[in-house]
Amino acid sequence: MDVDVNVSGFLREARIAAPEHLQGSILQMEDLWERRLWHQLTVELETFFTDPASSGLRMRMFKEFVQTFEKNINQLKLVTLALLAKAECKGIILLYLILIVDTTEALEFMTTITEKVSSSPEAYVYASVETASLKLALGQTEIVRKDLDAASTILDTFDSIEPVIHAAYYRVNADYYSVKLDYTNYYHNALLYLACEPSLTPEDAKTRAYNLSIAALLGEKIYNFGELLLHPILNQLKSTETSWLPELLFAMNSGNLDNFNKLSSHLASIVLPFYYSTDV
Repeated sequence: MDVDVNVSGFLREARIAAPEHLQGSILQMEDLWERRLWHQLTVELETFFTDPASSGLRMRMFKEFVQTFEKNINQLKLVTLALLAKAECKGIILLYLILIVDTTEALEFMTTITEKVSSSPEAYVYASVETASLKLALGQTEIVRKDLDAASTILDTFDSIEPVIHAAYYRVNADYYSVKLDYTNYYHNALLYLACEPSLTPEDAKTRAYNLSIAALLGEKIYNFGELLLHPILNQLKSTETSWLPELLFAMNSGNLDNFNKLSSHLASIVLPFYYSTDV
């Protein structure tokens, strides 16, 4: 009974604090929660958490509301909600391999979530991979490699897998190889990531396009750029200071020595090491 009273009180407070257009959503959540309609409640929560106007309310909503019934909902969805709430932890930004802000708040939060969903293999892999991303931003590369290898072992046992899990796995693998300056493995994992996650933010897409181009040039045993050259992500480099990169790749792939010689002078402007950025 105390839990019910606390939840009702919290939802009233949250409704008052929320922007007007989200207040109806919170009322709907309360109704679904009272009727124990967990699936419908999860859908409503996803809609709420993905609304930009819910920023500042998500973590408290997760801790004071979602966690009171977390065992009753799909564990993969629980991880999804946790990741949306995690954005309200103190930020970590890794730019050109320099750690600008150092915090363990997000890591502690996601480590707890990973432990909670350990009985669900899919949710556990998803949470552990996203947690590995935070460890990578904190420079824990050896632990990250072990975590990703463990996740790979579990993934190999699945007959089918949600695309969001594969996307997370390949993304963090690519970021790991970016940090290690392993161009070949970065190239292959980044392309696999793009196959699972076609929708990127413009900034992330630009970074990925640049990194993939550099990896194609510097990776060992990458003899054909066809898959990359056909990918629309290279359009992100148009009208930028690195617009010459796709042209150089096309020249190399087709064996056009004249164009290659014209463009090769740009090679001196390449920023190395290539980088990734993580915003927690």
